[in-house]
Amino acid sequence: MEVMVNELKSLKNDVSTLQKDNATMMANITTLMTNNRTLMAKNATMMAHNATLMEDNETFKADKVRLDVFNKGQTHRHYLFRSVNALVKHVKYIQARKKDVSV
Repeated sequence: MEVMVNELKSLKNDVSTLQKDNATMMANITTLMTNNRTLMAKNATMMAHNATLMEDNETFKADKVRLDVFNKGQTHRHYLFRSVNALVKHVKYIQARKKDVSV
């Protein structure tokens, strides 16, 4: 009889230990689920940031194309300005030569 009482006490302790372990595991599962939700929210935020960065990148690419076109125009404008200046100097030189010749 005493052996059975001891076995019952042992089983009761085992059940109590299992119940505590189960409660601990349930708390761990709750923590993991909370962490998972937090990570999912952070992932969504990072995806939104990534989309914004991709849009900014496209904007910068378009701006670079516009700037390249502008710079080409500026270069052409610079060459044109130099050519016109050279032409004006040449015309002035010819006019001066004409004056020299006519005198």
